[in-house]
Amino acid sequence: MTRQIRVRLAAQQVIVSSIWSLIATFQDVLFDAKTREVIKLVLHTNIPGHYNFGFYSRAFFEIECVASEDFEEDSVVIKTDSKLVDFINIFEDKTPVVVNRAPGSEGENPFGSTFCYGTDGTIIEVLDNGYISSLTLYRAGLSQKNDRRSDDEISKDSQSS
Repeated sequence: MTRQIRVRLAAQQVIVSSIWSLIATFQDVLFDAKTREVIKLVLHTNIPGHYNFGFYSRAFFEIECVASEDFEEDSVVIKTDSKLVDFINIFEDKTPVVVNRAPGSEGENPFGSTFCYGTDGTIIEVLDNGYISSLTLYRAGLSQKNDRRSDDEISKDSQSS
């Protein structure tokens, strides 16, 4: 199943004077050192009960997952306050990756584990109550695009193999 992801962010967070204002709002922005493009953006919901509660500003977002031609369902819109049951069907594999953060070398995280679900270009971290704690958008196929060799060199290597 292939889906196209369209992102709409709240106006107060999109209208910024510079990229540094964007970084201050979202906190987690990863740039490609070579192209200086944003390659990963983490949107935090700052929801109580999450390990990082209070560290970040709340990002208000709407993510539209548009169905591909071979997928029969309509598009799904994921919002800051959406629950997992509202969008679980966008994932081919509905088995989450369990994330258990420990505050240090001793003790357990008092908030418990979170659960990550993913599709191409998107990872959604969900609390055990079903609410989104963070949403990560990244450029799919990143390792191929950042190969330091030119396309001609890669092509020659693959032909000689």
